[in-house]
Amino acid sequence: MLVRFRSYRHVPPKMNSSDADSGAAEIYERQSAELEFVSAAYSTDEAWILQSSRNTSIHRRFDLSILNINQRQQTSNNDASSSNTIPLELVLSMPLKYPIDPGSVLQVDAFLPSSSSHSTKMRHDDQPSPLPTSTSSSSRDAIVHARKLALNAIPNLLQVCRESAEEQAEAGEEAVFVVLTRASQWVDDCWLAIRKKDTTTFSSSRSSSTASCLDDSNSCTTTTLGRRLIYSHHIIAKSKRKAIADLTNEYTLGGYAKIGWPGIILIEGAEDDCIAFVAELRSMRWQYLVVRGEEQETVSVLDDARKFPRKFEELGEDQMSYLAGVCREVGLERLFLTSMKIYKPSDDDDVGDDVLPPPPVDGPSFDLVYGVLIHVDHMNDERSYRKWIQKACKTNGCSVILKRCYPNDAPTNKAIIIVGLWGDEGAVKQVLKRWRTSRVDVDSKGKPCLERMMSVLAEGVLEQIGDNSQNDVADSDDVFDSELKSVSLLIRLIGGDLWEDALSALLR
Repeated sequence: MLVRFRSYRHVPPKMNSSDADSGAAEIYERQSAELEFVSAAYSTDEAWILQSSRNTSIHRRFDLSILNINQRQQTSNNDASSSNTIPLELVLSMPLKYPIDPGSVLQVDAFLPSSSSHSTKMRHDDQPSPLPTSTSSSSRDAIVHARKLALNAIPNLLQVCRESAEEQAEAGEEAVFVVLTRASQWVDDCWLAIRKKDTTTFSSSRSSSTASCLDDSNSCTTTTLGRRLIYSHHIIAKSKRKAIADLTNEYTLGGYAKIGWPGIILIEGAEDDCIAFVAELRSMRWQYLVVRGEEQETVSVLDDARKFPRKFEELGEDQMSYLAGVCREVGLERLFLTSMKIYKPSDDDDVGDDVLPPPPVDGPSFDLVYGVLIHVDHMNDERSYRKWIQKACKTNGCSVILKRCYPNDAPTNKAIIIVGLWGDEGAVKQVLKRWRTSRVDVDSKGKPCLERMMSVLAEGVLEQIGDNSQNDVADSDDVFDSELKSVSLLIRLIGGDLWEDALSALLR
């Protein structure tokens, strides 16, 4: 019998004596950490945990929109109606020896439950759940079609999630957070792309179009112009640059791509085409890629409303200032500023003129770099620990320094281990989250363990980093042991007063 816990208490898996000897305590601890993450990160309506004596499963609910882009905009200011979405439930099951055994991969399944409440068991049929009786016949037809579309799309969702779970298993890492993140990306991007390619028309959509015509004689001829500013850690590979150009041509998008560090992509075109472009772009492998700014505008003639040329243009590594100037000339400075996380109120907002920083002159010098300075009490397996940190930072596009020094430069004192990492705020926080939930060191018995004695000394936006030269110095410095004076100078060079004051407080 399955029991659902709103505030969970992890039940350790039952094992025979040989299993217990091979790491039951470690399995329990690592699974508990992941379950704690789910309980803390989601409400009970978004995710919940089902447990029995033999199985632990995590259930994550997603709402798939059945509306097209124009319908979504019409209802964006209203509360979401259950008739406008269909529920999708993702189920992650932890095998007995997960995650210490590479062969015990996190099991992933998905199905379409009823729209009423949480399910307590898996549905193994492929028939749609009962539809709400209050919906009209035309709306029911649209929902039935959308559910069939979702059922056909579930194998694709399972493929990408299971691939992520297998990759984590091969690396000996926990997979719950990675799989849930990948599923969220699929819902945000791939599902919208699937809906865009679906050209089926229902009587409900025809009826709503007719009603719109009665209210506004021009509504039937309007379309939605969309714009996106996409930020990447870098754009260098020729294959990526060609793919970007090919996609913009395929979707008839205009705009620019500034290559190098960081990479900036600015696109303009039909809103549905912008959505599909972003979905395909995210399907590629990136160290870090995020949409930082977007705009939608209802227009009568799409091409007449464009502010960028229809032809897509690639800019060089040193042309950030040129891109800023182009955006300023065509009235899109507000969109460009989002590349540096500067969100300027629109002209319609009732705010003063002094709420914004000055416009950018040169892109790299205006990047807002987020940094964290960390004190690690000790490293039992120093080599593996350092390798894990460097790999995690590289994967997320962050820079990192690792230094060990001694107070008063006396080796007889206990070593002070300092780790500094910086980059995009989201990427830095993701590294921290993985750090706290992964086996990064070993205990006194040589068994992998979580880091329980690391402390954040300082965290926030860094003002000192103005270009990539300092990153190169830090990344090329492979010396772990250093004099305290040189460590202090390096800390100040990277993190400014924020990091220097935090290190001084630690030494006192």
